[in-house]
Amino acid sequence: MDMDGFIKEIKERKDLREIVHHEVIPGREGIFAEPARALRSEIKEALSSLGISGLYSHQAQGIDLLCEGKNLVVMTPTASGKSLIYNIPVAEALLEDPEAHALYLFPLKGLE
Repeated sequence: MDMDGFIKEIKERKDLREIVHHEVIPGREGIFAEPARALRSEIKEALSSLGISGLYSHQAQGIDLLCEGKNLVVMTPTASGKSLIYNIPVAEALLEDPEAHALYLFPLKGLE
């Protein structure tokens, strides 16, 4: 079933709450950027092997902030590359110092 069919089915179901608004927001072109400090060649090669030819501006900006030792919160849509923002600096640190460590903490349940 395609998305239009799915939405139509939900709108027709009587057992669900009334849908008060439905809107399709068109996609837009991504804005690409480079981090202030060039990525290591190993990182670029790894990204390329995954089909990633460049970083979005929010990724580059987030990487820059982390490399400056700053904290950040990133709220972007699903599949917008948030994981790369923290994984790239960790990978670079591990390449520079194989004895380095990273601790990843993830909530088991999101806030309600």
